[in-house]
Amino acid sequence: MISFIQRVIAHPALQLLFWLQFAAALTIFTYLTTTQQYLPAGNADVVLHFTGNFLLFLSARLAFLKFKSHWFVLAFALIYGSAMEASQHFLPTRYFDPQDLMANWAGVFTGLALAILIELGCKKLAARQNQSSD
Repeated sequence: MISFIQRVIAHPALQLLFWLQFAAALTIFTYLTTTQQYLPAGNADVVLHFTGNFLLFLSARLAFLKFKSHWFVLAFALIYGSAMEASQHFLPTRYFDPQDLMANWAGVFTGLALAILIELGCKKLAARQNQSSD
């Protein structure tokens, strides 16, 4: 089962799809971060920051799955999320909010935790399959 999943993920068409979804995610997140939005302030805004950065991490992880480690994706997502939040200080219709930055980081670290758990689960499943085939 694991070898089948690895073959499917490695297929060039799926790799292209991963890169396209990542490019779309970056485009959408950058647009939403740098344009005026009429969103509710407070908890709803924090939830959006958390969710957006959680999805950004997972999107980047899929795009870089064959090329880079979790740690590269973690550094990328933290730098990107921090830069987008900091850039709002220089926009007339937006402002920098430390609470939003913390929500960004929490979303990224939650995405990292999920990616690590999935990887550990896949390794355990592969080990069980190898033991049963011996």
